[in-house]
Amino acid sequence: MDRVTEKEIKRNKIKGLYYLPWIGKDYINSNAKLLVLGESNYIDEEGYGEEEDWNQILMKQNFTEILEGVTLYRPLVNLTKAIYNKKDLSRNEMSDIGNKIAFSNIVQRPLKNRKERPINIDFYNGWKAILKVIKIIKPKNIIVIGVVSIEILKDLAHEENMGIFDFKKCKEKINNVFPRNFCITNNDENINCIAIRHTSSFFSWNKWHKFIKENVSLS
Repeated sequence: MDRVTEKEIKRNKIKGLYYLPWIGKDYINSNAKLLVLGESNYIDEEGYGEEEDWNQILMKQNFTEILEGVTLYRPLVNLTKAIYNKKDLSRNEMSDIGNKIAFSNIVQRPLKNRKERPINIDFYNGWKAILKVIKIIKPKNIIVIGVVSIEILKDLAHEENMGIFDFKKCKEKINNVFPRNFCITNNDENINCIAIRHTSSFFSWNKWHKFIKENVSLS
């Protein structure tokens, strides 16, 4: 994790930010400056999901170190398959992605189990915190995993003095979901954003590759 950026986030003491975002060591100097936003996480049998540094544990185990015997986090693995358009990913490819991206979940509380779903106030509070993170880490591109929170983001952005423009709900479904395209303004900078089907299950990575490649700068 980029320690300079981590210190800046901590120094700002962002209200409502429980999980410290992951910022890969190569994120700041990458051309894409890609922020990936998951939806939420739940507490598993070993208690993962409760810790404030859960994002760091997740990324180190599954992407930057790829420890033996660790069950990979399906949403990010499936997204990586869509980015590379490959079913079988090498250790180097996984590590490269983990080091270049920033990652956080929108919902800033752990869900009790797989059956519990976030409610609107979870997304509202989460986006308020994430928008403040965005002001600090200044991504150029954002991929939102899941589309259910986007309407709340549209209503909230103006409260943080951040505009949303060129919003488009695509006319054709991909994998039974209508993707979203939009831009977020951060001061004088525009952030290119997409929202896609949640990648946790029934996600056809090969169907999403073209959309992601055409709408997000990854190099």
